[in-house]
Amino acid sequence: MVEFAAFITNPGAEGQHFHMDSGNSFSKHQAPLYSLFLFLTDLENEDQGPLQIAPCTHALSTFREAMRKTVKKTMRMRDVGIEKHCFNHWKLLPVRAGDAALYDATLLHRGTANNSTRTRVVVYLSVLGVGELAFGQTYAIDEKLLSPPLRFRTLVNASISQSSLSKELEL
Repeated sequence: MVEFAAFITNPGAEGQHFHMDSGNSFSKHQAPLYSLFLFLTDLENEDQGPLQIAPCTHALSTFREAMRKTVKKTMRMRDVGIEKHCFNHWKLLPVRAGDAALYDATLLHRGTANNSTRTRVVVYLSVLGVGELAFGQTYAIDEKLLSPPLRFRTLVNASISQSSLSKELEL
């Protein structure tokens, strides 16, 4: 686990731009990163700023790159009203307190504007797999705890080895 945190989105907060939580997504050896959002408040309508995703922008394919370019191009056209028409159906609605969303961190997503009178509260955690750390990535947990990453198997093997060594010394 590399992140365990929360965020609060107050009424009047602007929407985020579409983004990935994982930096360099171009390496075939990049460690996978998955995030889990636990919603602590109901999001009953789009005014309350729900999570919005761009489907298929995480899958390793040529379609992914086409989708990412389309999302970026459409976001640049938001001043002419195209954004709302194109992206409305991508919102996760409704979300009730206690619901969770799990996603690949290379998925393009954003928190939309909170135009309601209610604060949105989300607790999240992110889990990092084996591989290269993404370039430019920041985590809510101090990076010293990630380097070198310890795997459960390594800890168990070390424990077994130490136990064997202790028994040999007793003999």
